Amino acid sequence: MASGSLLLRPLPHDHPPPVTSDLLAALRRIGFIGAGFGDPSEQRFFAGERFLQLITFLGCSPFVQLEPRGVGDLDFCHVRLRGPWPRARFLGGDNTTAPRCANCRSRIEDWRRIVDQWSQDPETLWQCPSCATRSMPDAWAWRQQAGFGRVMLQVPGIFPG
Repeated sequence: MASGSLLLRPLPHDHPPPVTSDLLAALRRIGFIGAGFGDPSEQRFFAGERFLQLITFLGCSPFVQLEPRGVGDLDFCHVRLRGPWPRARFLGGDNTTAPRCANCRSRIEDWRRIVDQWSQDPETLWQCPSCATRSMPDAWAWRQQAGFGRVMLQVPGIFPG
């Protein structure tokens, strides 16, 4: 996934995902998403008329590009429905920093390898070498850098932080 995305998880990762058509209808009803565009299988939508009232962007002078700059441009703020998937998936970017053990706060340097193992076997528990706590990757302190879900809303074109 590209580096500049906001990920929103509408439900805890262990809940069954909502019916896609119901979720999209609710997002349209509140004005979060507008018309769909591009390949329908990618489930991409322009920001809806109330998008900027539903999400607040802070900073000195936030700029949110809501329209593509040209044909095929996907580096603008829009909404993409990711999933639903039968079980939780990890979503993070190339710039995702190492998470920390939720118990002792030690950095987990080999997190990518562990997440790959977890993706193959979601029952895999990791044991912290510092405190011996056993946990799954979704319990680690990701510092809002990544997430796990069966369904997610990805908002590309958002500067990290």
